[in-house]
Amino acid sequence: MSNIEIKKISSKKTIAGFDGNIWLTITEVSYLNGLNVATIRESCAEREGSYRGGRYIFRKIGKRYEILLTSLPESIQAEYWLKHHKPANSTLPVLKHKQENHPFDAEVYEAIADQYSRKAAGIKEEAQRRVYILDEYLKLLKGGFKRKKALEIIESHYKDISRATLWRWEQRIAKHPRQYWEVMLAPDHKGRSRTEIHPDAWFFFRREYGQLSEPDATAIYRETVKAAVQNGWGELPSCRTFLRRWEDDVPENEKILLRKGRTALKESLPHLKRDYTTRAVHEVWESDGRKADVFCLWPDGTIDRPWCVVIRDIRTRMPLAIKVYRTTNAELVIDAFRNAVLLTGTIPTYFHIDNGPEYSNNPFTGGQKSPFRYTVIKNQPIGVLTRLGVEPLWATPYHGAAKAIESWWNVIAKMLISYVELLIQVPIL
Repeated sequence: MSNIEIKKISSKKTIAGFDGNIWLTITEVSYLNGLNVATIRESCAEREGSYRGGRYIFRKIGKRYEILLTSLPESIQAEYWLKHHKPANSTLPVLKHKQENHPFDAEVYEAIADQYSRKAAGIKEEAQRRVYILDEYLKLLKGGFKRKKALEIIESHYKDISRATLWRWEQRIAKHPRQYWEVMLAPDHKGRSRTEIHPDAWFFFRREYGQLSEPDATAIYRETVKAAVQNGWGELPSCRTFLRRWEDDVPENEKILLRKGRTALKESLPHLKRDYTTRAVHEVWESDGRKADVFCLWPDGTIDRPWCVVIRDIRTRMPLAIKVYRTTNAELVIDAFRNAVLLTGTIPTYFHIDNGPEYSNNPFTGGQKSPFRYTVIKNQPIGVLTRLGVEPLWATPYHGAAKAIESWWNVIAKMLISYVELLIQVPIL
């Protein structure tokens, strides 16, 4: 394209603050209009800049195409304006506004700002959103867009914005300092006034409603009304008011503890994720027993489900020993520990074990405290772990998540079910 043609195009009306000679790379244009880079390059290389809805004015510098900003749709130019406009630094001296130019004096503005700081977070977020939208609208007007076109651009970006809404926002901030726009644009919603409840009545309702039996709120409210009449607590608000006070004033953890119990509270708390990389190999072993979900025919003719005892390394989660027997006892656990030591040629520093009697016994852990031995008795037999200098780590009672091996058992159980189902499908010849 000749320089004369470019000058003609550059001389057309452009956005205020921009000259008509701004060239953008294909990547920048793609970011603005959302089209693929290859599609824009193809329009320039093969169709002389023609595309659906218009025509790019472009130039080629080396192997790179550049497109003139003013040849893009007006909405795209507005996007570029909003992202790149920076107010020019004035060389004139800064003039301080006289106090009478503002509707309020400094003390009133400070009082309004202090009141705004106490508003709810949702109100502040809405005020900040209004300032952001109004800022963009005023930038478009300053950039040379007519009000109708600027409104169309704003409506395409935000929902529930009308000409009347923007006009009301402009009237709110008129003549007010820029730093107080957010305060002036805050919604006027004051929220529901808090209904007073007699302290004794609220204590009675909270105590009776916060029971593990999870009583119905209506029944507790009737009992509260009766108690109010007997004790002269005055007229009480509705049951819904009591329930709102319960939801707003009682901490969530306390509500779960009072009406659901300790177990529910423990399950509601976020779970910690174990980091095995902090452990050395064979630093910590763990062991647990489980009754298998199969029936076996034993040599004496008994049909019963066998017990499995497993020992594995915490760091690698590798099983080191597995022992199976009709019942679980100290002998079975000691035999499994012996096999693990012989296999690895080492002993752990810590041993994370269950709190059952097959582990908490004198032959295995004697000489150390356990869930059944709060003190070490004099002349108590010394167990295997104590002789080897291994410190037992006892699992929390009735807390399956305390041992990582519990989830490993679930994996083994699912694999066993799949294996049994496969055997059932095999025809017997």
